[in-house]
Amino acid sequence: MASGGAEDAPVVQELPQLTQRHGGGWHRNSRDYDDADAADLSLGTDFRARFKAINQHLDNDLDDMSACLSRIRGLAVGLGSEIEDRNQKIDRIHSKAERADLNISSQNTQMKKIIKR
Repeated sequence: MASGGAEDAPVVQELPQLTQRHGGGWHRNSRDYDDADAADLSLGTDFRARFKAINQHLDNDLDDMSACLSRIRGLAVGLGSEIEDRNQKIDRIHSKAERADLNISSQNTQMKKIIKR
């Protein structure tokens, strides 16, 4: 699974802060502007490259999560099968225990009759 280590932090920290305009659309916060940034109002290729890198990182993380969830699903299906098998064994044991209980009750009744004679 991909780690969210320090190598990821600069990409996220360098993204410009965006706010939604009153009439829709997005723009950079005025506090993010300096003289060098004033000419770059379109959030050009540098932003797109960072955005693409972040998307790729998210895709990789989602792929890792998907693989883990698939494994967990497989384990859950296996566990469900094991539980079904054990429940069947418990049902068989329960049936045998009920038959044994009936036999014991019957033998107790017979023993009481024998003792009363």
